[in-house]
Amino acid sequence: MNPQERDPDKVWLGDTEWYLDLSDYTLTHDGEQIATCYSLSPTVLLKTMLVQLGEQTPDGHLIDGPTATWFEINRQLRLDPNFRFEFSSSPTKFEEFLAGGYKLQGWDAVTLTPQSGDKGRDIIAVTATLSQMKVLDQAKAYGAGHLVGQNDVRAILGVLTREQDASKGVITTTSDFAPGIMDEFEKMMPYRIETKNGQEFLEWTKAIWAADADDTQSSGPKLKKPPPGWIEPQIMPRSKRKPN
Repeated sequence: MNPQERDPDKVWLGDTEWYLDLSDYTLTHDGEQIATCYSLSPTVLLKTMLVQLGEQTPDGHLIDGPTATWFEINRQLRLDPNFRFEFSSSPTKFEEFLAGGYKLQGWDAVTLTPQSGDKGRDIIAVTATLSQMKVLDQAKAYGAGHLVGQNDVRAILGVLTREQDASKGVITTTSDFAPGIMDEFEKMMPYRIETKNGQEFLEWTKAIWAADADDTQSSGPKLKKPPPGWIEPQIMPRSKRKPN
């Protein structure tokens, strides 16, 4: 099927002819219902687009906003914090999820860089609120126990040196950072470099979800809530599923 002929209300699994029907959360192929939420693993969400791509720029694609599955993944993270480690098998989806989070947080322009030639930054977030701010985020989708090392933090410093209009570099990981990193880069944190480990990533997603869009007192980016009428899919947690 030509991608341009696809129903935009369905969540397609990559370039296949499989899609998720979010009205009742079934997996469907050629009109045949395959599975329900009782047997379908939430990891299938990582085979869908988590953000809506906008205009292409020299740095990548601007993000128009998150898709419905972004919100469902956020819900899964609240149900099961260890779901974040599922991103280790789909690192590009972790990048998409972070980009969607920045967009929801209210940054004026969020760019998702290409898989190759990203120049050491996966997400570029810019806001002009009060003063211009540009953040470069490097995503590290690792499994439990796989730590981000000192060389990764030194690499983001090199990126900041090359891209001098950037305000700071962020490294976001699903796992954690190696011992000694905080001591080595203490003088640069959190204004020039920010390290966000798995627990801090979870807190970040919770804060985005809970932010008050009407909070005019905050000087930071404002939350952009889901558009009216968006469908919230329901996926049964593993612990409550019926055996096959």
